[in-house]
Amino acid sequence: MLRPGGILVVLALLVGIPMPSFGAPTPAPQLARIRIMSTTFPDGKIPERSALATCGGSNRSPALSWSGASSGTKSYVVAMRSLDAPVPGVLWHWLLFNIPASVTQLAEGADPSSLPGGATDGTNDFGRRQYDGPCPRVGDAPNHYRLIVVAVDVPQLPGVGPNTTGAALTLLLHGHVLGFGRIERHYAP
Repeated sequence: MLRPGGILVVLALLVGIPMPSFGAPTPAPQLARIRIMSTTFPDGKIPERSALATCGGSNRSPALSWSGASSGTKSYVVAMRSLDAPVPGVLWHWLLFNIPASVTQLAEGADPSSLPGGATDGTNDFGRRQYDGPCPRVGDAPNHYRLIVVAVDVPQLPGVGPNTTGAALTLLLHGHVLGFGRIERHYAP
């Protein structure tokens, strides 16, 4: 099931780019709104235990749960990126894909060995296949992070694998997005 505008919506959410206008407006695709909850940071702050060990944390991924996906959902993508990266572009902290549609939560501290059947970690911008938490420079203002859950229309995204990066994943989602949700949280050392 192709969703022609789905990739633009995902790009806008993940990367923060503006949606282009190509003349006469076309109706936006009817994408489900996914509601994301986290007991790890319910108040908007990422706790120290979720920061990188080099920043005094334990590098524990957040507990997440979600609801509201459409009935055609076959799998999910979960990703986290920095909104305040000191380098141009996007800094991906966490990439999970091919999460079975029957799974609507991840425990705190999820690691590759504890992922639900079929789920795969992509390669984050630290070059690792795992969650890597915040670690802003000392003296920086609080840094902001976006977590996103994407409902997908296939059980296994074509072309993804352990070396898939955030940029590649964004492109591979084209035509497969059924819905999305996002939350933004901040971390201050």
